[in-house]
Amino acid sequence: MCSLCVLCLSCARQARIPVDEALVRGGSFTVGDGVSCGRYEATVGDLVVSRYEITWGQFASAMNYALSHKLAETRDGKIYPRKGLFPQYVNFVFDPATRPDRVTLRSGALTVAEPFARMPLTDIGWYGAAFFCNALSAANGLSPSYDWDSWDVISGARGYRMPSYEEWEYLVKGGSESRGCRFAGSNDFAGVAWFALNSGNEPHEVGGLKPNELGLYDMSGNVSEFCTETYRPIITAGRTKGLALKTSNRIWRGGSFKSAPVPTTYFYQNINNPEYYFPFADVGLRTVRAR
Repeated sequence: MCSLCVLCLSCARQARIPVDEALVRGGSFTVGDGVSCGRYEATVGDLVVSRYEITWGQFASAMNYALSHKLAETRDGKIYPRKGLFPQYVNFVFDPATRPDRVTLRSGALTVAEPFARMPLTDIGWYGAAFFCNALSAANGLSPSYDWDSWDVISGARGYRMPSYEEWEYLVKGGSESRGCRFAGSNDFAGVAWFALNSGNEPHEVGGLKPNELGLYDMSGNVSEFCTETYRPIITAGRTKGLALKTSNRIWRGGSFKSAPVPTTYFYQNINNPEYYFPFADVGLRTVRAR
């Protein structure tokens, strides 16, 4: 284990829903490669980062907490938020019917089929991912990182969230421990990432390959990972009556089991129209939180 990357044991002992985390020291670095995205300097603060992509098992535990604590409810076989402003068109957190082989919703609880408990979560939209982060924070006794109505990051919050664009790139490149690899921890993708060339076009259990310099797994490829901010956000003030629900193209980073090998600088901007944040079969998330 690298000296700058330690398991947050005290958090793991207290957590209702365990998240295996590493402490990553912040630093300054160059974002981008001058080809697929512009180059500029950025500074990232210290972060506590999930070593693995969020799994179906963790998601089910957080949703069951949300259901039992009246943050969410079930209607028409879907999980809907009772807390927080959601977009107009995709106003449910999760639809189990999209993955009947993996999860079932019965008697107000979400159950994951055992073979999939440690598979990376997919098939949730950005708002569903943000809702999950807040529910996970509540379950583990941390202050939510997202404002329930604007979905902006709350200054000073200690809870879970998705990394910013710059934070994600700092993490995938190995932070201050970076060896300058093309993929997360290696110049050969096969040992560190699941892409279409080696995945069989299926996601794989998290942590099955080697980690990067910071002890983080699957950052280059297994599922792509949402970032926290919007790209060129706009405000739908008319519908939200003054509430600052920011809606624009969402960003995810890294390749997936369905994609060609992509470098650490890769990002994708969802080209859906505002509020059409439908789930994707190969996009999930990783959590970070302030130290």
